[in-house]
Amino acid sequence: MAHHLAGQRIGTKTMHHPVVGELTLDWDTPTCATDPDQQLITWTAEADSPSHERLRILASWTTRQHTFTETTD
Repeated sequence: MAHHLAGQRIGTKTMHHPVVGELTLDWDTPTCATDPDQQLITWTAEADSPSHERLRILASWTTRQHTFTETTD
């Protein structure tokens, strides 16, 4: 199945997260040529960057939060 992209918008954004601080992330928004209203935005951090490590901390923290709040009957 072929996927035709109408266009692609990319960029970098720096934002402040209340837990880990500053994150500088690259974003990419490809759009589908057959339905330009559909978009998938991906956010990534450069490998081995401070932002990459901060995202790993957030992922770890979120996993632990779910582990502690889940209950089984």
